[in-house]
Amino acid sequence: DHDAGTRLVVKVAGSTERLAPTGPDGHVHATVEVPAPVVRTLPASEQEWLPISLVLAPGDERSFEGRARLLPAEGLSVISDIGDTVLLADVKDRKRLIRRIFLDPFAPVPDMAPLYAACAAEGAAFHYIWSGHWQLHAPIVTFLEQTGFPRGPLLLRELSARETQPFEWFDDEPGLKRTSIATIAQRWPGRRLIL
Repeated sequence: DHDAGTRLVVKVAGSTERLAPTGPDGHVHATVEVPAPVVRTLPASEQEWLPISLVLAPGDERSFEGRARLLPAEGLSVISDIGDTVLLADVKDRKRLIRRIFLDPFAPVPDMAPLYAACAAEGAAFHYIWSGHWQLHAPIVTFLEQTGFPRGPLLLRELSARETQPFEWFDDEPGLKRTSIATIAQRWPGRRLIL
């Protein structure tokens, strides 16, 4: 609810974890560790995509759920941009970009979904990065699922209060994508990466 100093509680792998207090923007960034023996006791579907849910106060009927991708230490990961790689966005033309993202139905880049699906069938894991803001997470995930792209974590950016013009909302902040790629490489140093 954008409140600072709130201690959120999440349920992961049958246990609850109390997170650090939310920051001034109401967001929290935290790590929850789940021991490998606990993961091995979960249903097979949850061993690859671990469900996470927010535990709310009694009487709060809302539901907040997510999934965390559990990757083996070794293997192949494909790191893919979203704009004009999987989603037609016309990132070079600001007016068309705004139209394609906010007014027109999302459209896939031709032939990319079958290519990515074939790579996933061979064992590749996918990570999606984009300079779009996190408020687009749900529609982008729905688009990826409906058009046949493999599941994968989606790394987006925070929208700054100083970005008041829609044309600024998709600017690639200096180093943002490089930072995302570096983070993936650091978390899984044994995995081969294709960008």
